Amino acid sequence: MFTPSNGQDTRLLRDLDGIRKGTLADLVLLYIHDVATLEQQDPVLLYEHLCARTGVRQDPCELDVFSCVVTQVREPDLPAAQRQWWRSRVRKAARR
Repeated sequence: MFTPSNGQDTRLLRDLDGIRKGTLADLVLLYIHDVATLEQQDPVLLYEHLCARTGVRQDPCELDVFSCVVTQVREPDLPAAQRQWWRSRVRKAARR
């Protein structure tokens, strides 16, 4: 939980919506072990680095997940509906 009184975010990565075992493992592979480090990241660069580290082009949904979790960390009061990465994917498809 975010505690504004001391400015410290006490959430764990696994507390964020959209973080499952696979995403958590991907973040560890990218040396992201805590919320404070994740907050400083660019989701596009995370995705590109993951592709490079694994030697495989990852599913583009992973970019949506990274974007969603980074936004959650930066905006602790983000409404629940906006913390669901798949909703972002649906909005993008509707705009095409």
